[in-house]
Amino acid sequence: TVSDVTAGNNNVNGAVGGTWSGNAQFVAYSLKMLDNNNNVPVQFDAGDNSATRSSLVSANPEAGMSIVELDKPNTNADTYNHGLSSAPTFIILKKLGATDDWYVYSSELGNSVRLSLNTTAAKVTGTGVWNSTNPTSTLFSLQNQLGGMHIAYCFHSVSGFSKFGSYTGDTSTYPTISAGFQPNFVMIKRTDSGDNWLIFDTKRDTSNPTNIALIPNSAAAESIGNLGNGITIGTDGFVLNSTDTGINANNGEYIYWAMKIN
Repeated sequence: TVSDVTAGNNNVNGAVGGTWSGNAQFVAYSLKMLDNNNNVPVQFDAGDNSATRSSLVSANPEAGMSIVELDKPNTNADTYNHGLSSAPTFIILKKLGATDDWYVYSSELGNSVRLSLNTTAAKVTGTGVWNSTNPTSTLFSLQNQLGGMHIAYCFHSVSGFSKFGSYTGDTSTYPTISAGFQPNFVMIKRTDSGDNWLIFDTKRDTSNPTNIALIPNSAAAESIGNLGNGITIGTDGFVLNSTDTGINANNGEYIYWAMKIN
């Protein structure tokens, strides 16, 4: 439920400083992170599965995603339970009590490599956030990311529902990305060079191909028509139709997240 915001400056369902009186449009992506049978967050203590620190976990293992609340009080290499049945291949981490980036881990880039969801920056190598140890089927690791409480969103691919992967841009053949299903949500980020994160979905744009992208690293409105022919969503994945550097620069390196409404 979303209510009008009066002088809240949140722009959730109202104008900055008052109640919205126009025809505003919003999009929300809702993910069920709790177990379908239990729906109760689980407390993992230090020592559980050999974790060095405790964590509070809301997990939906069948859907391959969980939320982890954790404390990182020092610069040690600490490990935390994530509650999934397989190693996460994509993690978004945010510090709660202080200004910091939305850090992203992708198994396509390897350990000790990070991206920032709130910036256009290319990948950065070093143990400033993610430790040199890749996540396991029970744990993930942080290093040097001190500063108190954090929230982590952990994901891995699930056949027929979600797919995390990578591709190399090719402006002559236009890559076809196989996900194994017809996606409703696709997020793409160039990793070898600075560029926007781009989100396409079938709710905001019912045409195909779609070139109406949201930019998570920007407060700007959705980008309409600035990506050429954008992407074409098919029954098995999607095709890059554009030579825009955000999705298909020649020899550019990219990661993607594709999901199906379930």
